[in-house]
Parts: sequence; C-alpha cells; structure tokens
Amino acid sequence: MILILAVIGGFVVAVTVLHVLWKLVNGFRVHVIGQYVDLKQKYGSWAVVTGCTDGIGRAYAHELARRGINIVLISRTLEKLKKTAKEIESLHGVQTKIIAVDLSGTKAAIEAVKNQLGDHPVHILVNNVGSLSSYPKSLTEDTEKETWDTLSLNVVFTTLMTKLILPRMKDNGRGAIVNVSSISEASPWALFNVYAATKVS
Repeated sequence: MILILAVIGGFVVAVTVLHVLWKLVNGFRVHVIGQYVDLKQKYGSWAVVTGCTDGIGRAYAHELARRGINIVLISRTLEKLKKTAKEIESLHGVQTKIIAVDLSGTKAAIEAVKNQLGDHPVHILVNNVGSLSSYPKSLTEDTEKETWDTLSLNVVFTTLMTKLILPRMKDNGRGAIVNVSSISEASPWALFNVYAATKVS
C-alpha cells in the first residue's frame, strides 16, 4: 500500500514539475525569443486591430507598430481613432489607416469595414473588440439587447472579420490571426456567464 501511494505521489510530482517546466520554456519562447522575431518579414507589413483605442487593443497596436508593422485601426469613436493613429505614427514612424464603425450592428458593421478596407493588404489580424454587460448580473437579469450585443460582437463579428481577412492571407501564403480571449473563460464568472462563454479560446 505504501509503495502504491509512493508511486502515485511520485507521478503527481513529476507531472507538476513537467507542467511548470513547460510553462517556463513556453514563457521564455514567447516573451524573450519572440522579441527577436521579425514580424514584418515573417507575416507582412500590415495589421488590422479591432477595438484598438483603449486597453489591450491599444497595447497590441502600439507593440505591432513598434516592431515595424503598419496598422489599420478599427473602432467606434473617430476622435479616439485619430488620437491613437497620431500617437502611433509619431512614436513608431509607421503608416496607419482608420476605420470608424459601430461594430455592434454586426451585418452593417462588417459591410462598412469591407467597403472602407477595400483591397487593402492585411497580414496580421487582431480580433480584440468585445462587449460585456454594464455590471455583474445573472443571465435572467440581462436584457435581450445586452445578450444579443455580447454575442454579436464577441462571436459573430469576430467570425465575420476573420472570414473577411482570411482569403487575403491565403493569397499571400502567410498571415497571423490573434483572437483575444479572457481569463473569464478559464474560471467561473457566474455573473458574466454570457461574456465568459463567448471568450473561450
């Protein structure tokens, strides 16, 4: 019996150590080695970033620009887009293009993006835009509009945006797509359950 417990304990320790080592190696690969990858050479010179004027999306836009990638900025507020574009051009010396669209009206939004983007080259797509309820509440308290808005923006628009850009990447023979997830998909968020479900990576 003691031998069996010792074997089980040893197995658990080994799995834990391997898991930690994998995390360390992967972290080193992404955050250290990844800094030396020439994204422009590997993927191409233009990226699209949705939801790019605040938070994670803004950080993605700046980081890609810092590494020499030109940025198509897509978000709702024109003034914030202009400010972000000016910052990026001034700090990083790259080109920008702005597309101001209310992304919550999915069908109209994707048509507007398609029309304004035209045949512009896109090599990297960052699907960052997202929506959640205005405050924590159960599904039964959510209005139908809030539920539709969350599903439309987080799932439908992201899917249609990918569908729009993917053929360009196939034609180029290269490309990268980043779908920004959320920690909420990995642990229960009882009062943001629709949002959490739409952010599963």
